[in-house]
Amino acid sequence: MNRKLKIAILLTTFLIVSNIAQVFAITELSNNSKDSGIQESKTLILTYDQAIESALKSSRLIKSANLDVERSNEIRNKADDQLTYMPTWFNNTQVTDVSRGLFYGLIQADIGLKTSKKQLTTAEQSVAFTTLRTYNELLSLQKEVELNKSDLERLKRKKNIVSLKNKYGLATSIEVQEAEKTIKESEYNLLSNIENVKEKKIVFNNLLGFSHDKEYILIDEPEFHILDYSDEKLLYHIRNVIMDSNLVWIAEQNMKFAQIDLDLYVYNDPNNLPYRAKEIDLDKANMNVAETKKKLEETIHSTYRNIKQLENQYSILRLKRENAEVMLAKANIQYELGLITLNDVKETEFIIEQLNKNMLDVILQHEQLKYIFHMPWTIMN
Repeated sequence: MNRKLKIAILLTTFLIVSNIAQVFAITELSNNSKDSGIQESKTLILTYDQAIESALKSSRLIKSANLDVERSNEIRNKADDQLTYMPTWFNNTQVTDVSRGLFYGLIQADIGLKTSKKQLTTAEQSVAFTTLRTYNELLSLQKEVELNKSDLERLKRKKNIVSLKNKYGLATSIEVQEAEKTIKESEYNLLSNIENVKEKKIVFNNLLGFSHDKEYILIDEPEFHILDYSDEKLLYHIRNVIMDSNLVWIAEQNMKFAQIDLDLYVYNDPNNLPYRAKEIDLDKANMNVAETKKKLEETIHSTYRNIKQLENQYSILRLKRENAEVMLAKANIQYELGLITLNDVKETEFIIEQLNKNMLDVILQHEQLKYIFHMPWTIMN
């Protein structure tokens, strides 16, 4: 038997054995997936909206903000009652001074009530953003575990191939050892990410008011939509956000409080702070309003830049995936013709799986940045 014929027989045997091993591996993986699906069917399905609803109900921040609203309402009602009732034994000067003070007190109490309501709204938006971010982080980690499992199966297939090659003298023992080492590293990464999922679930369950061992399936994956603003539209958006911002409104009310304190200043009261100190308080309140507006504007600008960078990344990844899908189509044809092994097809499929995971991460980050773009105060509180 000549040398070429021997090599041809060895390669043919290798391909047959390799394909059989891969078929068994894929069948076993499919059966495991079916068993997992049966177990998951009994698990709670959790949408993002359901998560938001649970987080708002269980949030201590929201409960505290609601109590602040109730407290401010009681103070406001009392201020209103005090202004309505005026003792008849007061002289005209006393009536003027007291009524003036009570009137300003009612204004302050009214602003305090509105401020509490604004703070409640801001707290709800912050909790919603935290829920979105944590939901996405957990979803990404779970997808990472799935990718790790695929990678481990891929490496095991490659190790089987290397072992077969080694058996027929086509690969060295060192190559086998390197393949085994790579599998161990992949197994470590898988276990590490499984632990990361468990830890993130505990954090998420605490946020939602669930027990630590509560199990559920996250099903909401946002769609990718480009955010395209012209310079003029961006400036218009910034003006609207600043105008509608609760942070700016609260800062402006604090400025009004400082102005009222200055207007009600009694010079002959020894317990009062110096008049200049009150003026400084007002100056600082004015500065805080300007600084809050500036921070909102800077946050929107920087967020928009980051959004556009992510959109460029997504376009590149999408192009790579399209190319990989073309390669996979060719690989399937070549496999049917017996020109390549099943492992070659699986390698291309894994490339697409990696790209899908990378694209998902970009989409999740993009979604969070869009939330910040429309409500930048959620990361400023």
